[in-house]
Amino acid sequence: MSSLVHLPSGDTLDYWWEEMRGRAGRKRFLLTKVLEVIAYKVSKTGRAKARHHKARSILELQPKVLRNGVTSQSRAVVVIPAKCSTEAQADLLRRGVVQILDQAATVIVVNDGSPLWPQLPDAIQVLNNPTSKGPAAARNQGLDAALDCQVDVVLFTDSDCMPESNWVSEAVSGFVENPYIHCLSGRTDSSNSTWFDKYHEINGTLNGRCFKRTSILLYGPTCNFAISRQVAEHFRFDESFRYAACEDIDFCFRLIQQGFRTIHRRSMVVRHDYQYEHDRFVRNVARFVKQFRKYAKAEAVLLTKFPDYYPYFGQTEEIGRFKFPGSNHRENPTALRSAL
Repeated sequence: MSSLVHLPSGDTLDYWWEEMRGRAGRKRFLLTKVLEVIAYKVSKTGRAKARHHKARSILELQPKVLRNGVTSQSRAVVVIPAKCSTEAQADLLRRGVVQILDQAATVIVVNDGSPLWPQLPDAIQVLNNPTSKGPAAARNQGLDAALDCQVDVVLFTDSDCMPESNWVSEAVSGFVENPYIHCLSGRTDSSNSTWFDKYHEINGTLNGRCFKRTSILLYGPTCNFAISRQVAEHFRFDESFRYAACEDIDFCFRLIQQGFRTIHRRSMVVRHDYQYEHDRFVRNVARFVKQFRKYAKAEAVLLTKFPDYYPYFGQTEEIGRFKFPGSNHRENPTALRSAL
């Protein structure tokens, strides 16, 4: 979702041709980018049209001066929506929750109508849906349960992700270091090493997008996302996004409109399993195309709600392997407006 495919195709390819100058795999990357652009553009659905009038700069939008209330002793809850269909998916979920439990965090897993379900540790709170309601609805369900736990921080990841061993503590520290920030999104690497996995890391597909020359994000992906209690009490994911695409953009865009800010914290790391396989080129191409077709269809829903989304998108840049914002973004009451 972090590509520039909404721009004229020539501009997109020119941009990446320059970004990859002097780097190994430049031509291969551009060929894959062409495939992404084609998959995205031919799959765009819906009648919504983007408005291309000039959007206000993020620096001109009034930020909310409100402390997040997080301390080093704050309690964190992790919410994971899960729909497991294979043994591999079930095993990855099991290993992921164990990794999070080792970080002394409470874990809430929402079983969203899974055909196959692993045996999870007794410490895990599992909410069962007989039929799938979609990841947005599952996250809302987990979010409601998290608030009942009287927590200050709610983190989100996905069942196909493996957080690093310090992921929870890095999120809590991020809020402590930035007391007027209420949302954090971290770095999402690939868990495998196929070409398409490497492409997503270079591209920054699941890293969100930051406004240029800042650490402020237009959006962060919900596979690696943390919010304060103040946000958790007043915002929910839009359940009209039935699939795992653009519901995170919608969530963050509404936060921006209300003055809340999301920043990138590069030390908050999860590893995402894109499910590409070595020596399965045709299958991997099909999976890659399917992913960006899904993003395109969801973006049509997003544009119905926010026709002026693209002008804000145009003020941002990707957070990939070779370009990323600083992670030491700190605020104080008197400097908040200038910092943001």
